[in-house]
Amino acid sequence: MSAISFQKLKLRKDKYHTFDQNYPALDAMPILSIHHLTVKTPEGKALLANIRLDIKKGERVAIIGQSGMGKSLLLASILDLHQHLIMSGDVHWQGQSMTSLLLNKIRGKEISLVGQFPMASFSPVKKILHHFIDISNAHHFVWDENKLCTALQQVGLDDISLANRYPHQLSGGQLQRMSIACALMTKPKLLLLDEPTSSLDEASAKEILDLIYKISIENELAILFVSHDMEMVTKLCPSIYKMDSGTLTKVEESDKVQKAEYPDFKRGQIEDQSTILHCQDIRFSYTKSSFLFLGNKSTTDIVDGLNLTISKGQRIGIMGNSGAGKSTLMQLFTGMLTPSSGKISWDLDRTSRKKGASSVQLLFQDARSAFNPKMTMLEALQELSSTQTTIKNVWSRVGLEESLLSHYPHQMSGGQLQRALISTVLLIDPPVVILDEVFSALDDISKIQILQLIHDVSTEREWTIIIISHEEKLLRAFCDQVYLLQGGRLVNYI
Repeated sequence: MSAISFQKLKLRKDKYHTFDQNYPALDAMPILSIHHLTVKTPEGKALLANIRLDIKKGERVAIIGQSGMGKSLLLASILDLHQHLIMSGDVHWQGQSMTSLLLNKIRGKEISLVGQFPMASFSPVKKILHHFIDISNAHHFVWDENKLCTALQQVGLDDISLANRYPHQLSGGQLQRMSIACALMTKPKLLLLDEPTSSLDEASAKEILDLIYKISIENELAILFVSHDMEMVTKLCPSIYKMDSGTLTKVEESDKVQKAEYPDFKRGQIEDQSTILHCQDIRFSYTKSSFLFLGNKSTTDIVDGLNLTISKGQRIGIMGNSGAGKSTLMQLFTGMLTPSSGKISWDLDRTSRKKGASSVQLLFQDARSAFNPKMTMLEALQELSSTQTTIKNVWSRVGLEESLLSHYPHQMSGGQLQRALISTVLLIDPPVVILDEVFSALDDISKIQILQLIHDVSTEREWTIIIISHEEKLLRAFCDQVYLLQGGRLVNYI
């Protein structure tokens, strides 16, 4: 896979406004101090090397870098969350050495973490409300429904009844907002943010950045923001560091670059334009009860009279705000949900709709939950292909080192897991591929590399592709047709 650098790509215009980079008077003593932090595997391979970082009260610090460079591992190391790794060096919190006893007191209370994959932050068998109650009980707070209402409104969730749902009933963006609300419940002094806006549309990401800035200023809350989006962190954080192969260096003003433009991946005319998917007036709604009470039920329309026709080999993009119903629509396409009314017809090898769904491969937004946590990556992929040579070739094509095949999902970075997820579709080779926000955890260079790979393979194998994304530039570059999901219907966007 050829290397691509930011210098070779066009630059795009600003999409985030710049926040005030001037702090109130900061304390001279840092609240978090890291000196000579090194993290190694049991075999002696250094994953983090001689990390030095000081964060003062109310300071906003960002760490950027490509996927798999060690950004998330650093956040986990601060809270001693990694397993089977050897850590050396010094970590101090407000002048005290970060002992196990001190960590137990401050973890989740004075230092809160918002993870990259919000689904992994919630128990699938508990409603969202019970997670907030658990936080209050764990940190000995008096439970107050008004606090929950305030917390949700802070992150832009005015519909309080969302707390009465299970995690899988929320969109990725809604779940990420819930994750941030949980982290803020304890009024921490330091907030660790691991790609907190990667699952959000552009408008929602701006709102979350506004929120983070406002809370940081009003509460003198220190922020350690991990991202692969240099443009975003430049606007929010005065201090920026770059993580490269486990080493941390300060980014100077001259090195701050903007987000890159995508090349044009569009193809020429497709010979076989036979229809493979036809959706006629499909509707889907669910019934919700009022917050904390049974009865008083109301019906919400997610998909409302939607029509769509897709031809063989076509590339369709669907965008929309967080919670608009994009993922719900994909579950309707694959038979995971049944429409309330209307008809979805697949024409794949003359099979019925139910059998046809087996020829449609859906890759979910949450890459971590797509893999069995008790299986190594090799064991998981062997369920799709019995030939290790084939697995290793595909693994290499998505830009992953062969040694990572022996890793478990929790030992992989978000970007590595996204690449691993994409490798599954290369092994399955279905006629229809649906990608639900699978690029959100990747940096720009990795996105372009993976898009180039999917472009080459889909052209060769005549895949039909449906991409769900909140990134308009990506969809414009890759798709033949882009729709906006709005009010339960698809609007011709591009």
